[in-house]
Amino acid sequence: PITATITDNIKRPVSEAHLKDGQLYLSGLQMRGHAMFSDKDRPLGSETLEYAWLVQLQLGEMSGKITPPHIETIVDVLETALFLFDANESDFTRPLPFEFCQHDNPQPTCPHKDDYPFPCPTEFLVKYKMLTLEVQRVDLFVVETGCACHLLTSSLHISNCNLHSPKVKEGITVAIP
Repeated sequence: PITATITDNIKRPVSEAHLKDGQLYLSGLQMRGHAMFSDKDRPLGSETLEYAWLVQLQLGEMSGKITPPHIETIVDVLETALFLFDANESDFTRPLPFEFCQHDNPQPTCPHKDDYPFPCPTEFLVKYKMLTLEVQRVDLFVVETGCACHLLTSSLHISNCNLHSPKVKEGITVAIP
């Protein structure tokens, strides 16, 4: 279980001072990862191609009492963490003038290069990535001086994947049963 306490510095009347502190409770967290590999059209002795990466995050019951400034703080923290996790300046740069394609050949000399109207794609470009987030239950009170909102759902499913189609490159699905 994870318990987070969030505090703000908003000036409120004394009767509303209890809103300064907010709490969030998460009953459980589980992460699963699944990679898929293939050796199709790869030269003998080369590494297998990782063509898919599926990640599933399962959260238990999320409950608590927070205010809009607390939500802003949580969003800022998550946004900063995601930005640091996905920072492009941390990527390795290849010293070679070309990249290796999905067939583990230099792009200009790949025997399959005539199959595409562009250079043979790299492993990164053809990799299918899917992230699924499941929250078992949400029981959250969003409160502020003079108003309150009770969010209650039995479960919440959010999926994000990169699509390999001519018109769409990425998609997101949200399901609230």
